[in-house]
Amino acid sequence: MREVAPLSNLSSIVGKENLCELFRSVIESINEAVLIIDPVDFKVVFANEEASRQFNLAKEDIVGKRCFEVSHNRSKPCQPPNDQCPMQELIKKGASTVVEHTHFDSNSNKFVVKITVHPVRDHNGKLIYVTHLSKDITEKKLLQEKILESERIGAIGDLSLTLANDLRNPLQAISNGMYLLKKNSECLNCSPNARGTILKIEEAIHYSDRIITSMINYAIKNEPILKKNNLLALIELALNQTQKPPNVELITNYQLDPMVVVDERMLTHVFYELLKNGIEAMNDRGGTLRVSTQERNGFVDVILEDTGSGISKQNFNKLFTPLFTTKSKGMGMSLANSKRIVEAHRGSIKVESEEGRGTKITVTLPVKVDTSDFQI
Repeated sequence: MREVAPLSNLSSIVGKENLCELFRSVIESINEAVLIIDPVDFKVVFANEEASRQFNLAKEDIVGKRCFEVSHNRSKPCQPPNDQCPMQELIKKGASTVVEHTHFDSNSNKFVVKITVHPVRDHNGKLIYVTHLSKDITEKKLLQEKILESERIGAIGDLSLTLANDLRNPLQAISNGMYLLKKNSECLNCSPNARGTILKIEEAIHYSDRIITSMINYAIKNEPILKKNNLLALIELALNQTQKPPNVELITNYQLDPMVVVDERMLTHVFYELLKNGIEAMNDRGGTLRVSTQERNGFVDVILEDTGSGISKQNFNKLFTPLFTTKSKGMGMSLANSKRIVEAHRGSIKVESEEGRGTKITVTLPVKVDTSDFQI
């Protein structure tokens, strides 16, 4: 059996002049895109053939560019909350890091990759390079999305049954109300009972419409109509649409007045639903609803805090699950819809809650954005 020399003896066997070529051949044999990146300026100093194939670029068009220019056609590194830069994570942690990203080739075609970055250090332990390996997992993600889509369609089927049952009571109220109106049509203007009946009919219709709208919004992927909007104006519009009972105190604290590129209708609806949920959590005993804004690292946080009943630990992980609700009325669609809309605007939504002490919801949105990045 042929003896294989240990790696430590390779230089003496193949010669130093051939060692670099051997290592280059090894890297080229890897079926993942390999970049070697300078951690100081993020410039690519080496790219293998698979990297050239993934980005549809010649190696000479990759080497010398900064990694985010090659992978995202951007002029600055990826930023949270959605695009966590693996290079920055490695530098911060000092250890290898694995993330999933969406990359773009030279024709702006998207593909999904699993990225692994490793530190390369000199004999003194100083970080001198980062090896950046990316494996194309687009087909795997597409398969996962198809499975999720099938589950979503199944959920919509369940939703239809729930919808029919949930609409039964308000529709019965409409039927009963109309019966009474027909009997008292000549007294509509003078009868308090008739006017009260009309009000109940309007409430029942509004509730039914909200249920149907929630189902449609979740079932159909609507494209956002992106325009520059004043964020505080959208928050105030949602506040004006929200019915606040006398026992709920509203406190606002806006630290900035940013312009954002968003779909006005969608974002206003998100703020309205979140405000309504906060108020409903305090309806019985009253409390305080605080709405504030703050800016950090090119993002703006819209923070909504209530002093309501809070969320139990067993329910917390189900918050964004369609059809999940702890209310006697409703479909459990508002948070699921809100999360989808916020993420479609390259933002994030975070919930913090303690049972019996209230809930804090933070909606994070980018202040300056590239509209070509938006999807829903």
